[in-house]
Amino acid sequence: MAKVMGNRPHRVNLDGKSCTEVGVSDSALMPGSFVYFDAGKWVNVTTTKRPLPFVVQCEDHVGGSILDPIEAGESVTGDRAEPGRVFAVLVPAGTVVKANETLLKMHATLPGVLDVTAGPFDDVVAMAIEDYTVPASPATAHIKARIV
Repeated sequence: MAKVMGNRPHRVNLDGKSCTEVGVSDSALMPGSFVYFDAGKWVNVTTTKRPLPFVVQCEDHVGGSILDPIEAGESVTGDRAEPGRVFAVLVPAGTVVKANETLLKMHATLPGVLDVTAGPFDDVVAMAIEDYTVPASPATAHIKARIV
């Protein structure tokens, strides 16, 4: 599987703020995916916009990168996805975003991943803040986005 890094973000939290919670993952989680606590464990947000989600951070404290999944049962740091915050978030391969125009909602079939939307706008989670075309591989990659 091809990994996208190069000049792409090497971390998830791009604004330098910190409002984190630590917990255990219920399943394998990718940095940049959206999660919430359920029964005391982190689980990916599904197709519905959920109040007060968190974004999974990298396991850089143990040598992990933004491209490395965090295994089930491992400790995970989630950064609160508050309006105005800037993160490197996951979108599907082939996604095309335009800065300050592309609106993003939760993906219908990829838990924790965002997808482009043209409406309804009450489901919007974030807005792209860069012009970028995600490569065709791997299945998901990171774009820079601001939480709305």
